[in-house]
Amino acid sequence: MTLWPAGPLNRALLIVALAVVLGGGGYLAYDRWIAEDPACAPGVAQLGARHECVGVTDGSYVFHPSLKQVTEHIKAENDSVAGKSPATIALMIPMVSDAPAERREYVEQVQGAYLAQYRANHQANNKQPPIRLVLANPGRGYKEWRTVADQLVRAAADGKQNLRAVAGINISITETEQAVRYLTREKGIPVVAGPMTADDIKNTAADPHRYPGLARVAPGNTDQANALASYGSDIKPEETLVVEDIREGDNYLTSLRQTF
Repeated sequence: MTLWPAGPLNRALLIVALAVVLGGGGYLAYDRWIAEDPACAPGVAQLGARHECVGVTDGSYVFHPSLKQVTEHIKAENDSVAGKSPATIALMIPMVSDAPAERREYVEQVQGAYLAQYRANHQANNKQPPIRLVLANPGRGYKEWRTVADQLVRAAADGKQNLRAVAGINISITETEQAVRYLTREKGIPVVAGPMTADDIKNTAADPHRYPGLARVAPGNTDQANALASYGSDIKPEETLVVEDIREGDNYLTSLRQTF
């Protein structure tokens, strides 16, 4: 019995078919055993064009060498409250940057979060529950916010992880507005934003439930502009120059231009 019809054309087709099969198998083997594993650590994976490690860690993974010392302290503190039914708080800010000023900023924010955790666990008159702190890196410019937010949603639904709130979100851009809306309005997770000041990412008297559970710790752009204006009531508008940043897609800049 002939398994494949004879002839030069049919032999060529057979060779092509074998090449496709072997090529596909070779790619799968490469992808499985040779290509770089996208996982950086449990809960952290390489995503985006930069293949940056993003995700959520309890301190087991260090996102950047500048965070090594404080991350180790967070891991030790988390280990000390394990088994004591802690409440988990996630610090969600970008934790990798090429700019020294930005690195210093996020290191200080992580250090501040750790000090708050330590104070709550050691200087709060033994009030319960103890605090477990996790670091949530959404990538540069919060580009991978949805992936990280979904991890936090699962942590909130997990009785063992017991995520109770997300803190830190520190800039006012389209991605952070989407993250805040998703976490608060769609998933019911409280958010305590950091230095987020855009006027359009907040609850107002006219719309108090726009972002249910959102708290902001910094005055908005309009409040800050009014405060500055109160010191210059004698300034003549016709003799005043306002310099604007006209970049688009930035809620902070847009509301700053409008209020001034």
